[in-house]
Amino acid sequence: MRVVEIEIQDCQSRYVVINEAGELVEPIVRYLKYLDCIGSARLTLRSYAYSLMQYWEYLTQQHLDWQQVTLADLSRFVLWLKLPSGSLKVLPAHPVPQARSNRTINHALTVVRSFYDYHWRMEEVERNIKETTTTFLPARARRYKSFLHHITKGSPVEKNILKQKETKRQRPKTITKDQVQQLLDACGNQRDRLLIRLLYESAIRVGEALALWVQDVDVAENKLHICDRGPLENGAEIKTVHAPRALDVSADLIDEIIAYVGIVHTAEVETNHLFIKQQGARAGPNLCASLARSATNGMGEDASSSQSRFSTK
Repeated sequence: MRVVEIEIQDCQSRYVVINEAGELVEPIVRYLKYLDCIGSARLTLRSYAYSLMQYWEYLTQQHLDWQQVTLADLSRFVLWLKLPSGSLKVLPAHPVPQARSNRTINHALTVVRSFYDYHWRMEEVERNIKETTTTFLPARARRYKSFLHHITKGSPVEKNILKQKETKRQRPKTITKDQVQQLLDACGNQRDRLLIRLLYESAIRVGEALALWVQDVDVAENKLHICDRGPLENGAEIKTVHAPRALDVSADLIDEIIAYVGIVHTAEVETNHLFIKQQGARAGPNLCASLARSATNGMGEDASSSQSRFSTK
């Protein structure tokens, strides 16, 4: 069982799940196509594909019909996700660390419930799994008062009975100003230095930075415009429909962008992408996230970790 990336029209990537025989898992493919049609982001489709692949592996191991699963089957799926062995036939004799965090397990349950809700509405399954796994608690069970508490204070609280308790999320790991300067000093070219400084000052995502076009830089107002142009040639894209926005940046950063454009965007360059790959067979608008991360290579775990964030303190 594996997830396969496929290319559709306009060089866009989508995902399907195939079984051991190399055949498409049709129920999953239909659901992913539905998500694509309603505008789900590409990374959401990828995440859902992997969660459903794991669920199908569980069904295959347990010889279960996906249209006839019960609450007990789903509870065993939770246990299956926790076991390092990946099989209910091998149970640990002593306590062992979970194979997946409770947050990951809850995400998988959300995906599976949504998957069954779609097929139930399409009348392809008889049992409403989402309703089966949902209970309603009295209003006093709510741990906090919501913004509209004065309106909803008497309403019951909906709860997924399979949901696992999650540990409190820790503060994200950050890097200091000294580490940012270390990154800047280690950059081998002006493009990488500008990319690091742009990420530090604007706090935009790498995908948003790689999706910038030259005309998105407002020199007069010292602004950057994050625009949604859909999937681009270099694989960059805006994550959500709410991401397009205008950001205020410093005049020094604008000056550095102007200097970079004047050097790199010569008459031979035929792309509007701000960040381009300058050398090699794929020179042009092909600076992808993997190449962007190469600017942090060799800077140590704290500075180069994909989980690190830039600290403004």
